[in-house]
Amino acid sequence: MTNHWRDIKNTDLILINGANPAEAHPVGFQWFMRAKLDRGAKIIHTDPRFTRTSAVADMYVRIRTGTVLTTSAAGATTSAPTGSPSATSPCRTRSRCSS
Repeated sequence: MTNHWRDIKNTDLILINGANPAEAHPVGFQWFMRAKLDRGAKIIHTDPRFTRTSAVADMYVRIRTGTVLTTSAAGATTSAPTGSPSATSPCRTRSRCSS
């Protein structure tokens, strides 16, 4: 995590990928819940297991075990605001890219 726990209370969308902060960080998870309850933030949880974090999430996305990194990379690629390959670019898939 790169943000301070308190910064999370000011967000509109929280994506939790392959972690269970409700059980692993219960004190810090209060900021997730504060954002959800006070600001109406949406929580999306992607994980192979249904956990306490999944139970309070607005959307739970069950992924296959071992695909957390792949899911993260796909999400980062498709949600990149600038510099992402266009639909007509020959470098749309990783196998075609040189870097």
